[in-house]
Amino acid sequence: MVAALLEAAPALCELCGILLECVTPAACDCCVNCAAVAMEPPLRGRGCGRRVALVCFAATAGAMLVATAASARLGYFDPAATVGIVEPVNPPVVWQAPPRKRPLEPRPVAVLPGEVGRWTTGADGAAVCDFPSGCTDDPSGGAKEAKEAPVDDAASRSGSKADIAPPADDPDDDDAADDDDDATMDAAKLAPFAGFNLNEPVEPPGCALHLYRHLSKTGGTTLRFIFDKQTAMGDWEFPLIYGFKANEWDALLSRWRAKARAWRDGGGGAGGPRTLVEVRGNWPDNWPAEHFRVVMDDVAELRREFGSATSASAPDGLAACEVTTSLLLREPFAQYLSFYEYYIRKQQEGEVRAEHVGKGWPDVPGKAAWGRDIGEWAARVHDMQTRELLGDKCTGQMRQPGYDVEWVDASAVDAKTVDAEVASSDPAVAELAVKIDGKALRRVGVHPQAPECHAKVTDDDWTRFEKLIDEFDVVGVTERFDEFLTLLARRIGLAHPEYVRSNAGKHERDRGKMSAKVTAVIDAATTMDRAAHELAKTVQSRLVAAAGGDAFVRHVKKFVAQSEERGGRVFVGGVPARSPYKWVRESEAKAAGTTRVTPAAFTDEAGGGQAIAYIVMDPVMLVDASAPHQCVKGCNLDA
Repeated sequence: MVAALLEAAPALCELCGILLECVTPAACDCCVNCAAVAMEPPLRGRGCGRRVALVCFAATAGAMLVATAASARLGYFDPAATVGIVEPVNPPVVWQAPPRKRPLEPRPVAVLPGEVGRWTTGADGAAVCDFPSGCTDDPSGGAKEAKEAPVDDAASRSGSKADIAPPADDPDDDDAADDDDDATMDAAKLAPFAGFNLNEPVEPPGCALHLYRHLSKTGGTTLRFIFDKQTAMGDWEFPLIYGFKANEWDALLSRWRAKARAWRDGGGGAGGPRTLVEVRGNWPDNWPAEHFRVVMDDVAELRREFGSATSASAPDGLAACEVTTSLLLREPFAQYLSFYEYYIRKQQEGEVRAEHVGKGWPDVPGKAAWGRDIGEWAARVHDMQTRELLGDKCTGQMRQPGYDVEWVDASAVDAKTVDAEVASSDPAVAELAVKIDGKALRRVGVHPQAPECHAKVTDDDWTRFEKLIDEFDVVGVTERFDEFLTLLARRIGLAHPEYVRSNAGKHERDRGKMSAKVTAVIDAATTMDRAAHELAKTVQSRLVAAAGGDAFVRHVKKFVAQSEERGGRVFVGGVPARSPYKWVRESEAKAAGTTRVTPAAFTDEAGGGQAIAYIVMDPVMLVDASAPHQCVKGCNLDA
């Protein structure tokens, strides 16, 4: 019996190494090595060798039992446990096989004496740690068990599927797992990419509507300028502000349908509508973001009515229109840094002045309300990209202060009690102290979210997210923006994709130069976003493979190699042709008697007669580029 167990120990240890590669690789490697040594002379058969091997066998068998009970998908665990933030276990990414060879896990955080927070109860009833460096004890009295996630059987999904070979070259990604998985995609969606002729110039389609879902700090402003360029060239209209209202969307749909039907009934050809739409929300209205499901359903209805020009599937054999959608996601750590630097840091470092005395959440700047640093902000803002795409996950919370504050009589408090919540454990609390005109500002606790504000991403939310990703025609990641842009330009017909990078922050991006506490907090806050990013990378790789693989990658590199510096700006892909038109203030143009230009692609004469995204509230109109008026938009990419 003992001999049999000794013989089985190395095999069991090796199996442990396979099953637990993402949980305890060091332990498994040690077990395998020790067992191997124990089974070789001179230890084999001796008491020492037997004891070493038996210990390894027992440890391995126990580890396997614990791992099997803990999760149906080994290799994933709850990283929040390292920083005291109770989070749901990252669900398995069922489309990825084999599992990743390295875990998506944060670096461990060493909680130093005096640097611990307290547990509070969040709006959803979950325990929340109030300090980035962690909390002292588990609020539940023990570690949370991993929740077994349901397995999605890809074979049970409806629709025609086609296996696509992995891309031969993925220049921006060294993770072989992306290229080895057995994901499948809808053959109808891949067919247009397989039909690319990389030797031919891109031409706008006869009739089209394209909707781009802009997630915060993923490269959307750069893409917006590219869209503006297409309008200034007369190829497309770009009529709506990204935060449009429901009635504005309905009016566009009505106009577009009428023009598309007239174009189709007339036999197609030139003169059909070509419309670009950006959905972001937040400002001036959050309707399209909060009701993105409604928007996507409307787009799907257009697709059913007008077919697809590339697949020649128009109803009743009539000319078809291209109705498409796109989405760009970003590596979550980089996206959180960018979001923080662009939106949150200025609030944390904002000066609390006399005008703020007596005010509370959300009208007071400073660290007491907004958090001390990126770690204290990120600890309360989870999975921004996943939530923003879903639209109904309390996205406004991302840009709001996380703490309630109050003004009290300064004589009744001192620096040690300015922060009522962490004063007893945080020696750095004095930095939150603000005293003005005999009043002191202090933090009184975490700001509670409204009952309808569901900011945590659940398993059901993740299922919705995956299904929503399947609905997009072009999906990519910011780290491979040029590849994504080339896919998009050829898929929908953007003839002028040259661009200049916009809103490129100058903040530190090197993860290795940041504290372990900050990186761990951000990692804990982005478990679902990291899975979403991996999914987007996989989809983009499939599209690249369908578009030609190595040949497409070389085509993208050639585009980038044509980049040119002009006037202190780098035009990626080269300097584009100068725009024949420009957007100017309508009042100035009308006062001077300047004629409006209305390209054939527009659904109405305005066609984009707003510049609110550029903080120009007056209406604008498209005129000839030679008109003696200042350009408001559409000239960003003119050298």
